[in-house]
Amino acid sequence: MDSIREIGDRALACAVKRGKINLSWEYDKKIKAQRRAILEEAEELVSATFATSKHVEYSEIVEELADVFISASTLCAILGIPMEEVIEKKMKYNETRER
Repeated sequence: MDSIREIGDRALACAVKRGKINLSWEYDKKIKAQRRAILEEAEELVSATFATSKHVEYSEIVEELADVFISASTLCAILGIPMEEVIEKKMKYNETRER
């Protein structure tokens, strides 16, 4: 399995190829477009069911969850975020919380 960074780089290349993002756009426009993409995928996740997806051999919920992750990973690639490091630190913090 690829690292989150590698997934983000692949996802960004795919988004560029599909015309979802243009690398010549201003930085803020790229970020705004990708934040909107995450929101759209999250909305699709909310309405997804446990029925088998038409695109992958998993449920619609699993497919849409993957799309949310892919979209978030794309934003990480745009921003240059070391997400694995951030997740590790955030998990350690969450493990110290009582609620």
